[in-house]
Amino acid sequence: MTVRIKPKYEIPGEYDDQYPITPTTNEPPAIGSHLITPRTAYTHHGIYIGDDKVIHYAGLADGLTSGVVEATTLEAFSNGNGFTVKSHTYPRFTGQSVIDRARSRLGEDDYNVFFNNCEHFCEWCVNGEHRSEQIEQAKSASSQGLVASGRPHL
Repeated sequence: MTVRIKPKYEIPGEYDDQYPITPTTNEPPAIGSHLITPRTAYTHHGIYIGDDKVIHYAGLADGLTSGVVEATTLEAFSNGNGFTVKSHTYPRFTGQSVIDRARSRLGEDDYNVFFNNCEHFCEWCVNGEHRSEQIEQAKSASSQGLVASGRPHL
């Protein structure tokens, strides 16, 4: 029987199947880091605020229910799947400013998987842009399928 023991912290890397392939470290992520953890059919995003805590939009984190922007433990956020730190080339906000932006939305209850999800939230905290690459890729794939099938764009 093989048992995979997760390190307390992981640093940026690539995903392979359900687990990040990353070297391990005893150091936590930098405050204000945009964290990503894999789920079955998508990735979940949150902002590291220090002291093993993450602020995230809890929408699909615990299943197909709506949720609020909340603070949780790093362990609960990663749900046993580890995490990576998303690198932003030219972030508009960093460190404490990212945390302040995340905290300003605590308790918000306007989750929508297509228009206001956890990735939209984190991109807004770091870059001031309300966007989700996962949703953009899904829309692109969907419209490519419509073009390939000869159906008009809607």
